Amino acid sequence: MGRDKKQGDLVLMPPPPGQKDDGKFIRAPEWLPAPLRAEFNELRAMLVERGIFERPDRDMLGFYLVSRYSWADAEKRASQAITRGDSDGAADWSGISGRYFKQCVAAADRLGMCVTSRARLIAPKEPEKQQENPLEKLLKERQRRA
Repeated sequence: MGRDKKQGDLVLMPPPPGQKDDGKFIRAPEWLPAPLRAEFNELRAMLVERGIFERPDRDMLGFYLVSRYSWADAEKRASQAITRGDSDGAADWSGISGRYFKQCVAAADRLGMCVTSRARLIAPKEPEKQQENPLEKLLKERQRRA
């Protein structure tokens, strides 16, 4: 194994240079709350499997999870305020909920978790037309004649 990063009793090292990282070594950011880490690992595995997640994306996935959790909490608080008849509280929490929702959608889009972002990631690029080099053309012609 090695002595690079410690996860409980298990010591893991990143793959050697040139070997593709299968995502096992991408850990949740330190700042991510513990209750969200299991979900981080589930989503990370799904995104790695689809080939749209690498080490630099880990903070964005953490941000997505925090904003989604905060959005759900704000929605719950807005609903409670409505139930209590607190129109000011309901309006405040609805506004907060909307901001968290926008953050959540933006993070999901950047990670390729939205349909439109996946379409942008998967859309095939048109091959570039390479201009033929005159010297290369001359050499090919000479080789063909020989």
